[in-house]
Amino acid sequence: MARLFPKIDPSEIENGAERAVAQALVSGAHTRIDAYHSFQYVKLHNRGIVQERECDFVVIDPENGVLFVEVKGGSLAYNPDDHTWVRQLTGGRLEVLKRDPFDQARTAMHELSDRIAENLGDSRPSFTFGYAVAFPNARFTGTLPQGLLPEMLWDAEGCRDIGTCIQQTFDRFRRPGHGRLTPKQIETIQRTLFPRYDLVPVIWRKVEDQELRIRRLTEEQLDFLERFEAISCAKVEGVAGSGKTILAIAKAQSSARAGHRTLLACYNRPLAEWLRTNIPEDLAGMLIVENFHSLVASACKAAGTPFIESNPNNDPTFWTEKAPALLTNATAVVDPAWKFDSVIIDEGQDFDDAWWPSIEGVFRDPTAKTCYYVFYDPNQRIYVQTNHFPNDLVGPITLRVNCRNTVQIAEHCARIAGFEPKSRVGAPEGEAPISLTAASLSEAITLAKKFVIEWCSPELGGLKYHQVAVLVRSNAAAEVDLKFGSIPVSGNLDRWRRDKTVLLSTWGRFKGLEADAIVCIEPTGANTPTDVAYRYVAHSRAKHMLISITYAEK
Repeated sequence: MARLFPKIDPSEIENGAERAVAQALVSGAHTRIDAYHSFQYVKLHNRGIVQERECDFVVIDPENGVLFVEVKGGSLAYNPDDHTWVRQLTGGRLEVLKRDPFDQARTAMHELSDRIAENLGDSRPSFTFGYAVAFPNARFTGTLPQGLLPEMLWDAEGCRDIGTCIQQTFDRFRRPGHGRLTPKQIETIQRTLFPRYDLVPVIWRKVEDQELRIRRLTEEQLDFLERFEAISCAKVEGVAGSGKTILAIAKAQSSARAGHRTLLACYNRPLAEWLRTNIPEDLAGMLIVENFHSLVASACKAAGTPFIESNPNNDPTFWTEKAPALLTNATAVVDPAWKFDSVIIDEGQDFDDAWWPSIEGVFRDPTAKTCYYVFYDPNQRIYVQTNHFPNDLVGPITLRVNCRNTVQIAEHCARIAGFEPKSRVGAPEGEAPISLTAASLSEAITLAKKFVIEWCSPELGGLKYHQVAVLVRSNAAAEVDLKFGSIPVSGNLDRWRRDKTVLLSTWGRFKGLEADAIVCIEPTGANTPTDVAYRYVAHSRAKHMLISITYAEK
């Protein structure tokens, strides 16, 4: 199996012919071979004009040398009368190629081998350069033009045994004295053709490509919600990553743009802060974002009734009994202009049963609600044992398809919660989550530091600080360093969003948020139902890369 660079799944290559060659290389070429796809370079014309060039594949074989491979799809025929190549496209259409594909491969070989020889300080390197053209969708018949040899052409049959094709092409181009590449020669070739930032498959680009595909999937979820536009009151149950928060935002904005004063509420304060940043300025005053705790305070302030900002003496009944009573009393006397036509709830699984009757009071007319939607996931239920939602909510409307995480992370999270994973067709596969074990919390932090430095290193990963988070259980947060090497680490969400720091957060505080790359640190043996729910929530926050590190508690 050859190594393909950039390190992507060959099935993700858009060009069908190039995809077929990449798959053949990965499955059929020798393991010592490195194949670089879509190598682009520039050539200066003798008058100083920049000419753009591209070679579909550059193949480096330490036992032989370097091959330059052009790829053409469809069936191809050579017309000896005017020395042109004609390609048959879908539908039977014929296209005369503007340039001889063999000439393209030959030119790439000469231009790039000259650069390599210059950097080697050797005008006649002791290894083989060669070129070929691959036609993975066609079978060659007939006679080749003068100047071409069979070993320069890889047709569909040849691509099925691409390792043999590679060796035969090298054998045809080999000259007396040519031998294997030395380690220094390999390093010089790689440095000439693929500088460090090209050699390593940079993480930011991989994340960017996957993110574009995930965003398209989210748009499909919006289409799904539009089908339920006529339903005014509903509960929407969705797995982690199914787009519940995005859909809640879309539903709330749609209601506000229709002229209805709308409340978008959630449980977690950091999520509420993030939601506010996603509200367009033109909806200010029409779309209000609160978590339940701030909603109670806001209602009391508007009604002129007293509200204690914090839970006095950690009274266990404050938020389950006294806070909803305060909201009920405040909404009974508040100016109707403060109230709402529509209410959209995210994180509904964490709302206490006692809160729902008090929320009825925030509606201008509880008997004729313009819109009342509750989005929830029972697998993320942490703060309550059961859910009893208002009776006037129809449903549940179910969202079973994960459209936030890569397939690998979605499957990992589904196994934690014990349900069958389902990702949208076309979702990026991504990398499998990595699970590590540390002997202590200190060792776990050292491992986390290694990954964060690698992700954020401009040479290796290139992720921005705001794409990376380290999540710990609350009792471990104080022991994490404030810096990972030169990388600042902070629990300040605002600084993180402004790309000033990598985020350090507890699992509960990060609930409802997400990051491209996450390290989760947790003690071993934490397997109560609440622990499992926390783990499911924390791991599902990672969109593209997930590292899970467990450590032994002393």
